[in-house]
Amino acid sequence: RALTINNTSTAALGARDISMPGPMTATWPIPRGSTRLAFTAELPIEARAWGNLELIILVDGSERQRHTLSAQSPEAHVRLDIENARDLTITLDEGDFGPVQDRVTIREAVLLIGR
Repeated sequence: RALTINNTSTAALGARDISMPGPMTATWPIPRGSTRLAFTAELPIEARAWGNLELIILVDGSERQRHTLSAQSPEAHVRLDIENARDLTITLDEGDFGPVQDRVTIREAVLLIGR
């Protein structure tokens, strides 16, 4: 499955939405000098009937956060210290209902570089 970046909306600080359309893993390099990462992960409204998944966030291969997203808890607010980190990995792992409607939109992802 492919990630898509929504380039049509006007996003604060240029932070475009990133769509992860199903169980998958994606890794991004973290720019040198980055110290903080923040984003909101959301189970889209149209995926809440059956969507149920584990959102796993790794920094340099080490698990830093894990959130269960479902209709009862459709958002996770991620805030991480990432000083000296090299890469960020986000994994969507299917939940209780299998992979049906297991997709996430990453909203307002921003990095703080330097201080």
